[in-house]
Amino acid sequence: MIDRRSLVVALGAAIATGVSGGARGAAPLYAGCRLDRGGRASLALFDLEGRTLFSTDLPARGHDVAVSPDGRRLVAFARRPGTWAAVIDAATGTVERTILAAPGRHFYGHGVFSPDGALLTATENAFDQGEGLLGLYDARDGFRRIGEVPSRGVGPHDLALIFGGDVLAVANGGIRTHPETGRDMLNLETMRPNLALLGRDGALRDAFELPEAWRRASLRHIAVGRDGTIGFGCQYEGPAEDAPELVGVVTPAGRLELLPVPEDANLRFDNYIGSVAFDASGEILAATSPRGGVTGFWDVPGRRFLGLSALPDVCGVAPAPARAGLFVLTSGNAGVRLALAGTATPGRLGGSDLDRWVWDNHMTRLG
Repeated sequence: MIDRRSLVVALGAAIATGVSGGARGAAPLYAGCRLDRGGRASLALFDLEGRTLFSTDLPARGHDVAVSPDGRRLVAFARRPGTWAAVIDAATGTVERTILAAPGRHFYGHGVFSPDGALLTATENAFDQGEGLLGLYDARDGFRRIGEVPSRGVGPHDLALIFGGDVLAVANGGIRTHPETGRDMLNLETMRPNLALLGRDGALRDAFELPEAWRRASLRHIAVGRDGTIGFGCQYEGPAEDAPELVGVVTPAGRLELLPVPEDANLRFDNYIGSVAFDASGEILAATSPRGGVTGFWDVPGRRFLGLSALPDVCGVAPAPARAGLFVLTSGNAGVRLALAGTATPGRLGGSDLDRWVWDNHMTRLG
């Protein structure tokens, strides 16, 4: 167990690293969607000293943010199922344009740029057919929609590039939805989530499914370590008393493994993982549970559970700089915190007004 003094030292180092260099853009910054207490939605860019660099109003509640490789553009996606994505200038906070979903489609909240920044890929739903799709947008031509490819599953949600961008990993949650029924899940009896690996041409390279007993574990969010290991987190839609393990990895060698977790700790996740992220070393994985109000940490190479950190309604998570095992967390009712794996209580960002906002599901690090 890491003591409180170690956490204080780590937080100080992270903040010092975060503001070194002084130049705008030289420090790691963080982008996240949020609400004020009156329900007005915005995207904010902030640093580890708690300073808000800008806040940009959004049409409605946002979900995740994609960052262009050069860091000049942010794309905030509507909370799923949504029909808009806002392209924002990362230097000024100005909305450059709004991408609208194609007829018969809606966004599932996540997207990713190609390594050269020319293409934005977004998870989408062909809702009348119930088919998962990846929408393709030309970022050099006003984000014009230039096509789509199958996601190789139902209900694609999160996605990430691996192996230098040659392969796209897609978390197909397995859940069918339709705009007429909002977020209602229409196929619980037949859902079959998977993690699909697609080539640049959209061809299926591989697909991974959980064991049959975990068939109702909607594989929703993923993160990628430095060696190409994919960490994933699930949301279980079966009987609450089942309490299956919900966090695992797919190794570069192509093995799906659930990560070990003590039964008492696993119960605190309340069958729901909201977001996952690797730390700066790429070896420690964090998984948040807003329902349980905890974040779990794992040493992935050692396949070792490191403990829980308590924070109510925690969901957003991103790596902090400076040292292994340090993460930035956002909460729906407790603001922004810094958490060190193995420490039970996250630390505050000093002098910050970030705590007065209702932070949404995810957070993205720039730089």
